Amino acid sequence: MKKQLVTLFFTGVLLQLAYGQGAGKALRFDGNDYVRVNNSATIQLGNELTISCWVYFPDVASGTGQVILRKWISSDGGWGSYTIYRNPGNALACNVQNQTLGSYPGWTTTAGLAAGQWHHIAFVYRRNAFNSTDGIIYANGIPMATTFDPSPGGYPSNFSIEYNTRELYMGRPPTAFGAYYTGILDEMQLWNRALTQEEIRHKMCERQPAGQSSLQAYWRMDEGTDDTCPGGQDVCDASGKGNHGVKF
Repeated sequence: MKKQLVTLFFTGVLLQLAYGQGAGKALRFDGNDYVRVNNSATIQLGNELTISCWVYFPDVASGTGQVILRKWISSDGGWGSYTIYRNPGNALACNVQNQTLGSYPGWTTTAGLAAGQWHHIAFVYRRNAFNSTDGIIYANGIPMATTFDPSPGGYPSNFSIEYNTRELYMGRPPTAFGAYYTGILDEMQLWNRALTQEEIRHKMCERQPAGQSSLQAYWRMDEGTDDTCPGGQDVCDASGKGNHGVKF
């Protein structure tokens, strides 16, 4: 896995990010590497969450969906509390799961993201109506059109995201399906509440301060090849919650 210095250039509202932060580092995944974050109570986000990051897809994906981020439930990763995929055509797919109920409601964008460009993506979930309105996928601060799959197990009114002590992975697929992620990630954030569209558009253009009660993990991915976090880990959590990751 390599660190890559990336200069960001945007237009319109996104120009605020380039102007405010200038050049910065990001983490490149080559399709055979990943980041592991050990379980903690803070990355068990409950039934209301927001996952956001900047992504750069070098090409138009084909074949099996690539795992951007997944919090595992089962030992082989076949079940995951929450997941974001890069699907064929650069569509985004997100789901939440309960292995005990056999339920995994998911949302998939009907259009893909352009290759060779930076995009800010966010998945917002709030258990509420137990239908398609519970999940929203944003790209560059704008809600994307999605299809909803309640899964063969349905999306029952007793659904709750299942959590246990399994790890969280960036870039790594389950043992039996999926593919390693190929592309670049930056500014990955986990929140234990559903951010509004206004909040997403505001926060994607600024660095987040540590110590925010609802910000559970914040991987800025600005470390150099020889930098380490406390405990010798090398993908540092800037939220103040201590969810540092290790590159493999």
